[in-house]
Amino acid sequence: MEREERGWSSSDDFVCPDCVADEYLKAQLATDAQDEECSFCGQSPAAPFDTLMEGFMVGVRREYDKTENVLYWADDVTTRYNSSDVVWDFGDVFVGDGLIEAVLESIDDDEWVPADFAVPHDGDALRVAWDEFSHAVKFETRYMVWLGDGNPYAGAGDVPVSKVLQAVADVVDRLGLVKTYAMNGRWWRAQPHGAAGIDHTATRLGTVPASLATQPNRMSPAGIPMFYGAADPVTAAGEVAPPGSGTYVTWAAFDTSRATRVVDFTNLPPIPSIFDPENGYEHHVLTFLHTFVKVLSSKARPDWEAVDYVPTQVLTEYFLRVHRDPDGPVDGLLYRSAVTGDRCVVLDVLNDGCVLKGPGFEDPNGPLRLGLVKARVETAFVS
Repeated sequence: MEREERGWSSSDDFVCPDCVADEYLKAQLATDAQDEECSFCGQSPAAPFDTLMEGFMVGVRREYDKTENVLYWADDVTTRYNSSDVVWDFGDVFVGDGLIEAVLESIDDDEWVPADFAVPHDGDALRVAWDEFSHAVKFETRYMVWLGDGNPYAGAGDVPVSKVLQAVADVVDRLGLVKTYAMNGRWWRAQPHGAAGIDHTATRLGTVPASLATQPNRMSPAGIPMFYGAADPVTAAGEVAPPGSGTYVTWAAFDTSRATRVVDFTNLPPIPSIFDPENGYEHHVLTFLHTFVKVLSSKARPDWEAVDYVPTQVLTEYFLRVHRDPDGPVDGLLYRSAVTGDRCVVLDVLNDGCVLKGPGFEDPNGPLRLGLVKARVETAFVS
């Protein structure tokens, strides 16, 4: 009865960590390793084959349900799979010679359906919803998207286009991605210019004035200026003048007048293994979020900035103007540079909030300002 309940047969074989590709399963095999040779590659030490099957079946049951356990089953709902299909779906996990054949021999011959056939995994639902949202705000209904009902045929678990921003924010809150940075946090901002140079003043080197904000940016549309900075001067310069630009660039350091709260998309939790019994439930959500963050940092197509940046512009506005968590409003977003891969920031600070740093600049309870550090202004030519 115990064997039937677990769904697989024991074996006298041994498996070493190098014969599997999943890091969680590797760790489990390493923990249970004994002074035995691996039955599939000959290495030692190796763990009992049962250790592998116990961990592997956690992932199987997370992704699949046995047909006999699914209520309201109908042939036309979804595709059914046999155990061989299920094992081969995880085929890239088994790298040891003959290991997948041993797993196929061990697992019971059952019939399965995808666990998400009726209700999609959270991460899969978010991925579909974000794609639909991005298409909608680019090409269909830019300003009224949240007033629509979305797909009238959407099923249980689907995220309506009008609700996708809240759904992303819920994930951000659950994972604790809103971080607080201490007062005097330093960000670098760079500007390209001609040989004549530019004034080394806070208003000239800081956020562009609204009257000159005629170009769309990654996180803000034309007409709505924000402060764009980077964690280091190389990244700041590379964002505005990549190698080959043939222009002068001046970069400067700005410090924050108080602690800042930012949505930090640069330090996501790792994607947990689907075989991890404790954290594997977040596998699909974090897979979505890691892909989503790559989109945040991706370059727009030439001449398509006004369109390609719309989804991230709307997302930024949502976090700055609508989203609230128990610790208060958000000041900006952190993301990875598309040029260097290092950290960049967008902060909700206008041109008149960029000032020369001096006595009385710090104000823990006041509006966020950015103080130019006069001694940290430099100019170079980007050939």
